[in-house]
Amino acid sequence: MFQAPIREVEMADGVTGILNEATGIVTTKDGKEIVVDPDAENPSAEQPPVPNGSPPADPAVVKVEKEEKEEKGGDDDDEGDPDNYMSHFDWDKEASMFDKFLWVMGMPFVCLFTITVPDCSKTKGEKYYILTFIMSIAWIGGLCTAMVQAATWIGCILGIDPVIMGITLLAIGTSIPDALGSMIVARAGEADMAIANAVGSNVFDILLGLGFPWMLRGLINIGDDDPCNDTFTVKKCGIEISVAILFGTLGVFFLVLIAYKWRMNNKLGITFLVIYILYIIFILLSAFPVGAPVLDVSGGCVEPLPPLGCPGNMGLPAANASLAN
Repeated sequence: MFQAPIREVEMADGVTGILNEATGIVTTKDGKEIVVDPDAENPSAEQPPVPNGSPPADPAVVKVEKEEKEEKGGDDDDEGDPDNYMSHFDWDKEASMFDKFLWVMGMPFVCLFTITVPDCSKTKGEKYYILTFIMSIAWIGGLCTAMVQAATWIGCILGIDPVIMGITLLAIGTSIPDALGSMIVARAGEADMAIANAVGSNVFDILLGLGFPWMLRGLINIGDDDPCNDTFTVKKCGIEISVAILFGTLGVFFLVLIAYKWRMNNKLGITFLVIYILYIIFILLSAFPVGAPVLDVSGGCVEPLPPLGCPGNMGLPAANASLAN
């Protein structure tokens, strides 16, 4: 249902097929794939012209060469020499100044990742792919913990509500990998996979990302007689608006897709970006200035107090224990 622009075309020999305009590949009814020029007036009439007047390449040969290239280590521009395990440390003299700056700033992480995470895209690291997966998950967990702690400290120093920090900085930081993954598959013409990645990630975050930690906390505290470990008071003021925005986003998502006839294109991307910018503006107006925001969405709501004697269950400092009691 969510696919790049496609249409049925007729080849020069009379064979019909489906042209994917994003990849320039015609898939015939018997499953054959033929590379064509999607920008031509009649892309199915002949193969794309080759420079210097050379004859067009045989699609079957092109496909085989592409498969052989992938088996040998993928695109050299992305993976580098599969036999050179230390290719990440190569200095690119032709790179821009900004790329060189990023290379220098990222070198400490490159060193740490090279030592702790085997690169299974290289010949020497192919057999360690399971360890690569495990260490990648461990690094993601560690970096996310550091990011959450840093955001908490920054919010505390600036007097910004933790909810606002989570909605803005943390949400953006944890969603960048999903965005990059969606961009990669979208460029390959797999719009279905791009949308499935975004939707599946949010379902995972809500159901497992929230459910599993609290289930784990309950299992750890089994048999604990401390009443402060039985409950944890959650801030409720403003949660109604957050939930309404969540459901509204889903509705807007489908309305925009319907408006663009279920096609992923640059106009759809710009529309989603504008909606997100408006959302961020709303969040900032409802949070700043601290203590007297431009938009007061609390409606006079009063946060519930934590259980008596357990001020830490709502993130209150010990000095405010008397207030909680």
